[in-house]
Amino acid sequence: MVSLKTIAFGFLLAQGALAKVLPRHVQTRTSGGARELTNAERFARGLPPKKVSRLFNATATHAAPAKRSGLGNVGYIQAIPSAGGASMYAYLSGSNFQLTTDSSQATQFTWAVAGNEVPIYFADGAEYMCTQHWSGPDNGQYNMESGAPAASVVFGGCPLSDGPQTTTDAHTASYQLPSWDIPSFPPDRLFMDFFNYDGTTTYNMFFFSFDSAGTTGLLGSAISIAGFANAQNVQRVTLMLLDALP
Repeated sequence: MVSLKTIAFGFLLAQGALAKVLPRHVQTRTSGGARELTNAERFARGLPPKKVSRLFNATATHAAPAKRSGLGNVGYIQAIPSAGGASMYAYLSGSNFQLTTDSSQATQFTWAVAGNEVPIYFADGAEYMCTQHWSGPDNGQYNMESGAPAASVVFGGCPLSDGPQTTTDAHTASYQLPSWDIPSFPPDRLFMDFFNYDGTTTYNMFFFSFDSAGTTGLLGSAISIAGFANAQNVQRVTLMLLDALP
């Protein structure tokens, strides 16, 4: 079983992870105002998920910025149910990634280098695959740590205008971009990091497939199944980064 490791503020990681210092960041959420609904609450009320600054448009053409000219790694994300069953593949539907057993629908992803805290792109490098808050505490201080309520996230698409994002900025952002631990030689396991509001980082949390308000096969992550307590058909999955579809 993959262990959960939370690294405190200011602790320097040794070999196997990037060295980093994670200072606290000023929260920009306006105090005293009406609390913004989480994506979980929006789905439960029959509302669409919160909009990113610009939704992915599959029919639009995108000029490749020079800063992405080095992206040469291409692959796909496969989800293997822990309880057994057919493998699934991540594809973008609207503004969220869902899972399907039809590999022909799989979204093609790209990334620059193997290593920790790396962003993943799709749509020929024109969009980020990002985490968006699914559920968490009312105060908006999202931490994937033991205790109630722990944050959970759902995966969606974010435009290039949302990045680049440093790990310091990710701690208090409503979306996170440099989340992925990319294996050197796909096909291999795919892991992610979550940058907690309190300045720590949670590693190797679990991935889940779940249904909510009529939307099936959503892809999310949390430290336990309790992060999707109000969802249906929740199951743990293992993510694999593939270099080619089977």
